[in-house]
Amino acid sequence: GRGRGAAGGGRGGGEADEEADVSLLELGEAGRRRIACLDEARAMFDGDEDIVRQLVDVFLRDHERTVVELQRASSAMDYAQLAEIGHAVKGSVGLFSANRAVEAARKLESLARASDPEAATSQARILISELGLLARVLRNDSA
Repeated sequence: GRGRGAAGGGRGGGEADEEADVSLLELGEAGRRRIACLDEARAMFDGDEDIVRQLVDVFLRDHERTVVELQRASSAMDYAQLAEIGHAVKGSVGLFSANRAVEAARKLESLARASDPEAATSQARILISELGLLARVLRNDSA
């Protein structure tokens, strides 16, 4: 069944949105580190803060467009596009050790490749929520 608070195919307003409203303070350091940790990116680039900052800036700049593309592909039940977005996001957010977003993107890609309707419904919303949390943590950590 549909279940899990998703009433119709509307524009969110479900559990994922509420989850994204969690205060970063409430998450604590361990919770924030599950969303993103820039230490690995720093190590990968020998501590070059300029490169890490540029990577964060690119993610933040592209974040809104990625969400819009996810919403469009989801509405159109475009599994090929959803799989492509999932794959691309998996690679880009992996640089930030963004385990939750990587897992959400991996699952979206897998479901979309199987033409599973869950890809276009709940999993796309979960990834959008995780990307929102990631953007908030990265803005906060790099400020």
